[in-house]
Amino acid sequence: MNLDFFDFEELRNLQEMFFLQNSMASENCFLGHLAWCEKYKFEETKIENCIVVKSKKNNAFRFPLGKSKDEIFSCIKKIIQSNQTIFFERLTPEQKKFLEENFSGQFSFEKSEGDFDYIYKIDSLCNLTGRKLSNKRNHINGFLSLFSDWKIEQISCDNVEQVLDFAKFWYEQKLKTEQDDFIKQNLEFEKNSLFKIIPQYEKLNFECVALFVQGKVQAFAVGMRISKKVFDVVYEKANEEIKGAYNIINREFARFVKQKFEHLEYINRESDLGIAGLRRSKLSYMPCLILEKFNAQKI
Repeated sequence: MNLDFFDFEELRNLQEMFFLQNSMASENCFLGHLAWCEKYKFEETKIENCIVVKSKKNNAFRFPLGKSKDEIFSCIKKIIQSNQTIFFERLTPEQKKFLEENFSGQFSFEKSEGDFDYIYKIDSLCNLTGRKLSNKRNHINGFLSLFSDWKIEQISCDNVEQVLDFAKFWYEQKLKTEQDDFIKQNLEFEKNSLFKIIPQYEKLNFECVALFVQGKVQAFAVGMRISKKVFDVVYEKANEEIKGAYNIINREFARFVKQKFEHLEYINRESDLGIAGLRRSKLSYMPCLILEKFNAQKI
């Protein structure tokens, strides 16, 4: 998929298939798929009425997107018949179980810890109640004591350029100081996709809010529903010089999507990529579930 040339009819069909899987996993977030498609060189093909995503970079399949278990079974069977080397990546426990039960003894499995998803009760992120989240409340109270002139705005034609200007500033600062090559590479891919995706906010049907402090954008968050009950946060950036900005955008985005989608119960804040600092940050918000992921190699 080439983000420089959006085929919106094709994208709508793909988005519908992702949503129909009723999954909690970030791999089933359509917006996340777009965000990382250039890094992983995703290709989508149709096999036995399923959509199959394959990473040309990793030579790895994602679990097929299908409307029934029978269709998915037929699709995987066709993949096995057509390929000598088969590698499925980032399977959920449920998908791993499907392979074990339907293709017994044909795959070996290993955990992929850097791809585990951190999932939270939406009410927990909205309210930050309880002793274990007291430090988050303290950061927010500190922000509120310093800044009375702040507001949250949904992305629109009136502010999209301001959001992009802040994003440019954020990535420039981060890339200037980051020493880890793996993190820098991911930031570059993330930046490139964001600047292609954000201007398409009306057509791609995602959610984005920005935090304004004294009239300037100082944080933003972007995401999309995975299913009726689960929302996935794909991008979240804040000015680290403004204490509490990350805590405010986190809380306010949760409140925004809870108000918009009445059936939402969970927010998926995606993986930690195996980065220790990111893991500490995600754990500090007390996830209700860490969704394990597995890779599967055909024996």
